[in-house]
Parts: sequence; structure tokens; C-alpha cells
Amino acid sequence: MKVKPVLTAFVLMLVLLGGASYSYAVPVQGVVDPGSNWATTLTGTATYTFTNLVGGTNAPMVGLGLGFAGDVFNLGSTYINASSVSSGWNLTTLGNGAYELALLSGSTISAGSSLSFSATYSLIGSALTNGSNPWQQTFGVLFAGSPWVGSGVTSSSVPEASSLILLVSAIAALVIWKRRQESSLNG
Repeated sequence: MKVKPVLTAFVLMLVLLGGASYSYAVPVQGVVDPGSNWATTLTGTATYTFTNLVGGTNAPMVGLGLGFAGDVFNLGSTYINASSVSSGWNLTTLGNGAYELALLSGSTISAGSSLSFSATYSLIGSALTNGSNPWQQTFGVLFAGSPWVGSGVTSSSVPEASSLILLVSAIAALVIWKRRQESSLNG
């Protein structure tokens, strides 16, 4: 009985720290690392990592489409850095903030492997103050086997303020609960 609140708090902390904030597109996880100054500057370079979560070798990732929303990003100053795209992958600019990466030769992205690249970004001034996460971007994936296609929304590798507040609250509640338990045993 006494273990239940501790176990619940521990599981909550693991979920928060273990990446529950990441958005999963079945079957690809897209994570953006906007760098250490993401909350205070509107420009910089972000690293994008798309990990194939499909088991086995029957569905390697062979294509990726990524969109930058025009109401969040200054599309004239935001772009995927072509030099950061892996050898064998072709980068095509589709216009209006949309990009496509397609495997032309070389290795596919098999289960457990990732495709990473960087992008230079310029956020619109309100992107950091309107309460939304500018790093939630839509993407689509093409596979060389079943499930054939997938889609999702990226998330940032930097915890959001609300997640940090929840984590601190859970830890504080755990400390208070533990002190009450100790005082009831001693008193």
C-alpha cells in the first residue's frame, strides 16, 4: 500500500524524462533539437532526427516529406541545409515551406536507424509567445514495404515549460508525502 504513491510518482517521472513529450507517427518518431538558445532567439540551426520504429527489415524508410508552416517560420529564411543531408539522399524544395527527401542510392533507413539533417530557421516573432510549440511540424514518410506510408508531427527534444512544471510538482508532492510518512512513523 505504501509503495503505490511512490511507484506512481516514479512512473510519472520516467514517462516525462523518457520522452513522453515526443510525438510518434506510426511508425516513425520525428524529433527536433532547436539548440540551447531556442527560447530566446528567433533564428538558428535545428537538428532533425527521424527514427524508423518498424520492426524487421521489410519496411525500410526511403522517403520523407517535411513542412514548415508559414505562420510560424519566415519561409524566405528557413530551409534544410543541403550539405547536412546524408549521401544518397536527394533534397527537393517543393515551395511554400515544403521539402522532400528521397533515397536515390545507398542505404535505406531500417528499423532502429535514423535519418538526420539540419535546417536553418527563422521564426516569426509571435511563434515563441503565442503559447504554441513552433517545433510541431507535419511530416510524411514513404517505406519500401508495408506500411508503405506514415505521417506525424515532430516534437522538440527540449522539454516544454508545462512538462517541467509538472515534473517539479510531482517531485515536491513526493517529498511532502515522504515527510508525512516519516513523521507518522516517528510520532
